[in-house]
Amino acid sequence: MKESIHKANSQLEEKIHSLQMAIDSLQQENVALIQSLGRQEEAVDVSNRQLDQRSSECKALTRQLHCALSDVSQQVSKVKNQAASREEALQTRIMELEAEICRRDTELNLVRRSKMTGEKQFEVRLKDLQLSLDQSESRKRSIQNYVDFLKNSYTTMFDEGLQATCFTSPYFLK
Repeated sequence: MKESIHKANSQLEEKIHSLQMAIDSLQQENVALIQSLGRQEEAVDVSNRQLDQRSSECKALTRQLHCALSDVSQQVSKVKNQAASREEALQTRIMELEAEICRRDTELNLVRRSKMTGEKQFEVRLKDLQLSLDQSESRKRSIQNYVDFLKNSYTTMFDEGLQATCFTSPYFLK
């Protein structure tokens, strides 16, 4: 029996040795896994810190973007308002200028009509004056002919010397 105990003991020792080797191998594997897990946890921590940092940067950039968009929107609104004001001012100025053109055209038409009326009145007055002048000239010639006739008649009727001195004075010739 000793032999069988010894054999069983030997088998047990082999099993123990085999199990001890398996335990050692598992412990080494466990240590390697723990180290790997530590490295992975450290990598996860680094990644989380980087993620937090990038998340903060993204939030800051988002705030900056919103501020920039707000500024741009305000500037666009301001430019639109200025453009609308300028356009309104220009439209007002255009209407004022059109009204001024209309007023000036009306004045010009009145001046033209007044000029034409004045020219017609001038022509009528000129014709009247010309007619009056012609009539005066005709009367003057008639009177002069009459005076000449009277001179000739008196000269033939009376003494030529006496009549010539009386009627040749400047008073009668005028």
